[in-house]
Amino acid sequence: MSGAKIPYGPMWGDEERTKAARLLRQGLSASKIAKHFGMSRSAVLGRVRRDKELSEIGFKSDASHRTAQNLHPGNIAGKREGRAFDPGYVERPKPPDASAYDATARMTPLVDMTKMECRFPIGDPREDGFGFCGHARHPGYPYCLDHCRRAYSGFEVVSA
Repeated sequence: MSGAKIPYGPMWGDEERTKAARLLRQGLSASKIAKHFGMSRSAVLGRVRRDKELSEIGFKSDASHRTAQNLHPGNIAGKREGRAFDPGYVERPKPPDASAYDATARMTPLVDMTKMECRFPIGDPREDGFGFCGHARHPGYPYCLDHCRRAYSGFEVVSA
């Protein structure tokens, strides 16, 4: 062994560097170049960043080669009009109005609560009228069943 350390594995030779430069100029993504060379996307990104010639070429911006015609409507994040045309999109049901359930809350002050009452806060603690739900707790949780569903994402009732 020669004693010279290669910190990031074997570097590309002239042939690989030329091929990578050609692929970059063609506008290929790091993932596609990685598949071509049989390495990870991260390895390609790192090598392009460390190589002065390749970093000057760089990767084309994603937006530069996309047009409105080739964008799939379902891929537009946060756009309701885009989702409306996506046949696979299913809108989530809206949660029940919290104020309707909270209106039935007992508004129990914390000092008057028992261990078996829901401790879900209702209102602003800096204002008058603040209190806690006070309904019967769901076993193993500090809240009643309705407030567990609101407080914990993905909460489901498990029956024994």
